[in-house]
Amino acid sequence: MDTPTPIEARTPASGFLRLCGVALLAGYLILSWIGACGGISSQDAHGIIRVVNEQVQSGTIQVSRPPGHPLNEYWVLPNVVRLMHLGGGGPALTPFGYSLYQLAGGLICLGFFWLLLGQFSISPARRLLATACLAFSPNFLITSSEGEEFNWGMACVFAALLVLTRLSTGATKSPLAGWFLSVAFAVAASGYRVEYGGVALLAVFVTLLFSDQSWPRRIGLGVFACGLFLLIWMPVLLHQGVSPPYDNPLSILTRIAVGVYKIAFQSFGVVPFVIALTFLFQARGAFRILPPFRQNLLGYWALWLVVIFFCLFFLYPTKILVVLPGVAFLILLGAAYAERWTWSVFALGCMALQLVHVDCFDNRQWVGPIVRPGLWAQDQVAKPAAMRPRIDAGDQIASTGRHVVIVNVWAWSLDWQKQNAGWAGVPDPESTYEGWFESYNFGPGMVASRSILDNHSKLLAAYVSQGYDLWVDKGLYRERYMRYNLNAPTPETAVIDGLPYHVVEMK
Repeated sequence: MDTPTPIEARTPASGFLRLCGVALLAGYLILSWIGACGGISSQDAHGIIRVVNEQVQSGTIQVSRPPGHPLNEYWVLPNVVRLMHLGGGGPALTPFGYSLYQLAGGLICLGFFWLLLGQFSISPARRLLATACLAFSPNFLITSSEGEEFNWGMACVFAALLVLTRLSTGATKSPLAGWFLSVAFAVAASGYRVEYGGVALLAVFVTLLFSDQSWPRRIGLGVFACGLFLLIWMPVLLHQGVSPPYDNPLSILTRIAVGVYKIAFQSFGVVPFVIALTFLFQARGAFRILPPFRQNLLGYWALWLVVIFFCLFFLYPTKILVVLPGVAFLILLGAAYAERWTWSVFALGCMALQLVHVDCFDNRQWVGPIVRPGLWAQDQVAKPAAMRPRIDAGDQIASTGRHVVIVNVWAWSLDWQKQNAGWAGVPDPESTYEGWFESYNFGPGMVASRSILDNHSKLLAAYVSQGYDLWVDKGLYRERYMRYNLNAPTPETAVIDGLPYHVVEMK
């Protein structure tokens, strides 16, 4: 049975559409620039900057977190930093420079997504709108100014699938070169995100297995993939060994509950996500594309990759950014197969996420339907420069006595205030963790970051034995210890890991 034909093109390219495209690109660049100028709030992004600078300045090879991300942390960023400082000066990767690098990755990713959409017979207007839905989806926009490796890794996945699609339709002049290029992009994706590379290689080699290529070529491509993978990962393997990812302490049921919540509320927003699920049904005919894939297989793999990327999230349901490729492929399926009214409502809801976002766990308190600033706006509030009121509230408590005040900010926010805003805290050398100070002396008391709860339980006990008492921010306490107990009042005192705390509001 023939595969259902996607929605045919209806509107020719026009000056108006080109003007809209320029306006959307300008909006994306402006918002990303604002994010870049606001500083970096991502812990992992700060870790990448630190290990890159250590490598450039001392030759020490590290990973920001296991298992490693060698294309970012060894091959690309250190050499870019060295190249930028050939004229002299102390070579260093700054947060702003890193943000510009992320913006470049976002633009390249959108370019490949635009080319993927071009593999379907859809109108220029729908193609432009689909690209805008991805560009302005809050998580993509956030990673375009300060994220980790997601946009770069996703660009490699898109590139591998684009070459694979052109091979299936016979649009590649040199099939053998196309196969090698597709494998190279898939392996490169692993250098940014291991799971992205694994999924891309699965798509490439399943297609190769059912293609008309000879077995010597298939084996040769497999050897090429292994060799390129070892080349990319060898620096990490030689200096760090094999580092397994962080353990996941969550039970299967908790993973499912947390994963479903984050996907529904944070990947798209509830309304766009529910509508996007219908795209899977409307595009189901693409599953009828069978080996040896001598026709456009983009719809086929887009369906499978949506399922794979969203299911992958449940293995470790922490960063919703992991499902970004699944979000992109849902948008692609909608652009290619959805009926006009379904696509219109979805696109409207998707773009509206920049203005409002509904999340029943806002401040970990249920107060009915919540309409609040979009995720991108919330991300700007989390920037280090905007954390000073919380820190000042902790300073006031610490200045009144022997109190250890745990503020709802990360360690790099305190470091940023110290380095850039003249904050008077004095680092406590006993509180170092992965290159950061977790606590600072401030008057007779101490001000500490939220991560001290995870990294320094023995140090906190030592503070108590020295006559300090412990204070914790009310919002942080609710987030960590009362997340799913929405209606209960916040206690004024609490015991955490056997130590007594005062729970107070700090804003």
